[in-house]
Amino acid sequence: MIRKLGELFNAIYPELCVACDERYPVDGSCFCFHCHSELPFTNFHLEHDNVVEKYFWGRLMIEKATALFYFQKGEVVQEMMHRLKYKNEGFIGKSLGIHFAQVLNESDFMDEIDLIIPIPIHPSKRKTRNYNQSALIAEGISLITGIPFYENILVKHRKSPSQTLKSREERILNLMNTLKVNQSDLIQDRNVLIVDDILTTGATIEAACSLLSGYNCKLSVAVVAVGKY
Repeated sequence: MIRKLGELFNAIYPELCVACDERYPVDGSCFCFHCHSELPFTNFHLEHDNVVEKYFWGRLMIEKATALFYFQKGEVVQEMMHRLKYKNEGFIGKSLGIHFAQVLNESDFMDEIDLIIPIPIHPSKRKTRNYNQSALIAEGISLITGIPFYENILVKHRKSPSQTLKSREERILNLMNTLKVNQSDLIQDRNVLIVDDILTTGATIEAACSLLSGYNCKLSVAVVAVGKY
């Protein structure tokens, strides 16, 4: 399995570590040995009632939630995510998704998940960025787990309006109105994993999950990075 993963990276991805962009990655990983030992992994996939799950308590009915890394300003995770979102280095997204899946497979986190849905971005932003970074992460997870991902079930058909001076409830409703669901039969009564890059306010994930919950699906959340609370 490790050898096959190594061959997959060698065939598709750049030869340098996606975190430092300097050293060669370890076989079967997108990180070099140094970065892997220094990166702030959360290991939340091994912890029930972890920080990410608690974040949504009282807000969403979710089955489970996790994050791969802690996010801190000025640190390597921020730089890596910045390159992914703003430097047209989309390979980082898929690489992180593959690594995320390897980590999640150490636990039962992905058990019973039927499909993966990334948080969408507006078409104008996708045109500028050339991709949806959350979709690339979801694709990477799908490659390893074999669980299908669908980029166009949840779509953002309107730009987000100004949220200034609005309550949290009003902000969630505003965001819900920017989203719509296609092919609802694919999510009806299914176990769905929502994937995003960074958990900040959580408003977009909350809006997406609130909309999807109307289809009687069970929802779980996986984000690449979360701040320390």
